[in-house]
Parts: sequence; structure tokens; C-alpha cells
Amino acid sequence: MARFHTIATHQRPHLDEIAGMWLLKKFGEKLFPGISTAGYQFWGSGGETPDGRTAEEYEREGTLLLGVGGGRFDEHPRVNGEKKENECVATLVAKALGADDDPSLEKILKFVTNSDLRGTQQPFDLAYLAKLLHQQYQDNPVAVVEWVMVGLEAKHQEQSQFWTQTKVEFERTAQVEEVQAGKKTVKMVTVVSDDEQMSKFARSATGGNAA
Repeated sequence: MARFHTIATHQRPHLDEIAGMWLLKKFGEKLFPGISTAGYQFWGSGGETPDGRTAEEYEREGTLLLGVGGGRFDEHPRVNGEKKENECVATLVAKALGADDDPSLEKILKFVTNSDLRGTQQPFDLAYLAKLLHQQYQDNPVAVVEWVMVGLEAKHQEQSQFWTQTKVEFERTAQVEEVQAGKKTVKMVTVVSDDEQMSKFARSATGGNAA
């Protein structure tokens, strides 16, 4: 098995490519040895690699391609193939790693996919800020990648706690009951906790849809 030393993507990578890099570095070491410490190369966009070799050839030499070169992690349409529908780099990577059904990644993958496929960006969200940072740091794309990864990691830590510590404490201590509110019957949750996410969990479908 090849030991991976480089991740290659296009210049000014979007949020979906950066999320794919983050997933690989965080969860991909077992499947792609060396990927957690791999460096970066930034190529022109398009279906061809710089020297015409295939993505598979690059993989055998330790370079993993994201969003370029027509490989397994390139969702763009090829001359001799079809576009991978409803996929982006991050979802392709998550599926390869067996992490696409991880609840702690659900919101991240949904946001990244909507941003990439539907252009649902707001002036202060992570995808749009990545574009702004590329404009400011045109000669230092690695700094942009690492900054965005910090944001992704923070969101993942929040979601990991939500689906482990918060969920366990809720199930252990919370009381869920139906109460009458005027003509409506609503669910009320009573719980004593120092967990800042507990009220959000109580309002979630998993936590009982509390009013």
C-alpha cells in the first residue's frame, strides 16, 4: 500500500475540498497511511493532471487528488464519464472513510454540500469567508486551508459532544412530559445541567421536540 505524502487539489480550493482534506487528515490515516501529515499541491482546475497521468497513477505514488484529475474524489463531469450527482468532494471522502452516517458529521456535510451544489452562501459563513481569505492570501493557500480547518474542527467538537456527552446526560437525567398550553398539548423537558447544549438537545427531535 502506498504511503501518502501529498494532497493535490485546484487553486483556491472551495469549502468542499478543504472539508475533504480535513476529513482525510482527521479520519483517514488507516485507509490512507501518511495522509494525516501530508502536504499540499494546488493545480489548475479541469479534468487533466499536469502531466497527463491518471489519478490512480498518482495515488500509487502517494498523491491523493481531490476535485481534480478525474479520480474517485473528483465529482466534476469528465469527457468520458458523467458527473457524480448530488456529491461533492467532502461527501465522496466521507463515504470512502465510512463516516457519511456519523451523526457528528451530519450538519457539516449537509452545509458543505448545500454550499457547493446550491450556492447557499451567506456573507459570514465559512464557505464565503474561505473565498475572501483566498483573495487576501493569494500566495498562501495553505494558510487559508488551515484557518478553515480550525472552523470545521470547532464545529465537529461541538457536534461530537452533542451526540455523546449531552445525549447520554439527557437520557440519564431528563424528564419529558406532555403539558397543556391553552388549547395545545406540548412537550416539556425538565433537566438540571451545566451542559450549554442541553436546551438545544431537548428541543431536537432526538431529545423529544420540547416546546
